Amino acid sequence: MTNAVSQSVLSPFFLSGSRAKLFSLYTAPAQKPLPEHFIVFFPPFAEENNKSRRMVSLQAKKFAAIGYGVLMVDPFGTGDSEGNFGDASWNIWQQDVECIRQWLDQQGAKQITLWGLRFGALFALHMVSVFSDVLDRLLLWQPVIRGELMMSQFLRLRMAADMIGSGEKVTVRDLRRQLESGKQIEVAGYELSPQLVAGIDKLNLLNMKFESLPAIDWFEILASEEQNLSPISQKVLDAWDNDKLQVHTVIGEPFWVTPEITTLPVLLEKTTACLGGVDG
Repeated sequence: MTNAVSQSVLSPFFLSGSRAKLFSLYTAPAQKPLPEHFIVFFPPFAEENNKSRRMVSLQAKKFAAIGYGVLMVDPFGTGDSEGNFGDASWNIWQQDVECIRQWLDQQGAKQITLWGLRFGALFALHMVSVFSDVLDRLLLWQPVIRGELMMSQFLRLRMAADMIGSGEKVTVRDLRRQLESGKQIEVAGYELSPQLVAGIDKLNLLNMKFESLPAIDWFEILASEEQNLSPISQKVLDAWDNDKLQVHTVIGEPFWVTPEITTLPVLLEKTTACLGGVDG
């Protein structure tokens, strides 16, 4: 029996972004004709992106094996895209999504699924209007609910590093004051611009309004069978009241933060099963 790898073809290239070239990886079905249904992946933030690349690559190959074209793009200033992380801004990241849509149009995309992990899921929901006329489905892996909370948790890495390194006690509030004054700060090797942080801070799934949403598959990774969805996730899901919403739970490790690169095969299988193939 052939596997997902032999049924997919990987094509790396640079996509023209709003300011610079963006490294992209297109995973296509090995068989012809070319697909009309594409999946666009929105990555998690900072180091979570590096930790999850193996899982994302495996899932993309599984999608291609059932007939989908999958596009993965490193945002400006990240991965192998041009620019430095400290030069990344909220406006650039949003404008680059428009460039991604243009590329998909050039490939003949007639249906598009948005797939996001953690911050990428939150960002995908923020950008749904760019794809509204062709949007078929949303695949959300462990969505971040509030951008501000995510950034505060990220800033705590700087607090811990300063305590261990110099013994200096710096609070999240201190770091946010520096950002508000227009100063860039470094956290875990990443230079953060005030403009980028301000944009992320504004994202909150509890406040997002949508004219309409397509079918949604919401995945949460839990530590045990006894664990339930977080109350804040449940609050979002209750507010959406979408009869096309399916919630899936998977028992396993949070692969985006584990010390070693980890995969979660059951998540791959469950996600692939949601789509069922282009002809299914």
